[in-house]
Amino acid sequence: MSRFCSKCNAKLKRGEKFCGTCGQKVDASSANDLESHGGYVEDY
Repeated sequence: MSRFCSKCNAKLKRGEKFCGTCGQKVDASSANDLESHGGYVEDY
């Protein structure tokens, strides 16, 4: 499942602790999954 930064909406890589674009700390409450963006969620 893809996740996105809640601050800048950049796509986050699995296991990232901080957004590679804006530096926002990533945790369960600060990351948005693709489904919340109205997109398709792909299972791996």
